[in-house]
Amino acid sequence: MAYLDEHPPARSQFHCPRRSTPSGVIVVHSAENFPDLVPADGGAEAIARFTVNRTDKAGSYHDICDSDSVVNLVRYECEAFHVAVFNMNWHSYGVSAACRADDWPTYPAAWRSATLDNMAASCRRYASWLQHLRGVTIPARRITVAQARAGVPGFISHGELDPARRHDPWGHLTLAQQDALWADLLRRFAAGIGHVPVTHIPPLPTGGNTVPVNLRVLRRGDTGGAVRSLQALLNSKAGRGLTIDGDFGPRTHLAVLDLQKFFHLTADGVVGARTWPCLFL
Repeated sequence: MAYLDEHPPARSQFHCPRRSTPSGVIVVHSAENFPDLVPADGGAEAIARFTVNRTDKAGSYHDICDSDSVVNLVRYECEAFHVAVFNMNWHSYGVSAACRADDWPTYPAAWRSATLDNMAASCRRYASWLQHLRGVTIPARRITVAQARAGVPGFISHGELDPARRHDPWGHLTLAQQDALWADLLRRFAAGIGHVPVTHIPPLPTGGNTVPVNLRVLRRGDTGGAVRSLQALLNSKAGRGLTIDGDFGPRTHLAVLDLQKFFHLTADGVVGARTWPCLFL
């Protein structure tokens, strides 16, 4: 579950399911808040709380990043309300830095580097999800507005899509400075910084076969309500087209194997203490 699932916002901040097939378009933002430059960095968490409580208008991202954390606000299979033009929300993915665009050059170098790492990590996570779901690869490249509207995979800024109202994520920097920042972000993305920081992945239980939320260990051949819950989660989180029949058969087994490989777990087809949490991310 994403943050806005667990903390229902005061007004609608996302739409689920999407009204169009998710694409490989990544839109990069800044949240236009004053960042938290003192460890532990609470900037992303502050934006998450603000999004829950705001009543003036809709505005959200899929992931909000600061220097030491990433908050997944909106599930990737849902629309975040991050671009107000061209129906871009319907298919694109939105990632944001918890900072002000115009002030980016003034932030400490270590903070900027760590935040870029987390933004690249978030984009890699979405790219892995999309590859798993649709077989679509997102290259480390910038795209034009026309390409973004057409759903061509790649990266574009919020400011490029909505220049009359926005100039994020890099503010009013020179074109050379912006190009350098883009090159840095895309380099980190291409280098395979592919995992959201572990601090935002629910801790795995310890102690034998202990399973979270009182869900028992499941394996091929099992039947019943727990299997139906597993199948529904696999459909929701991994984009599988399983029949929810409560029968842990070959197709469910294959879906579990794919999920375990995706999260770099031992691919044994057994849904236990290390596999259940991945279905609630």
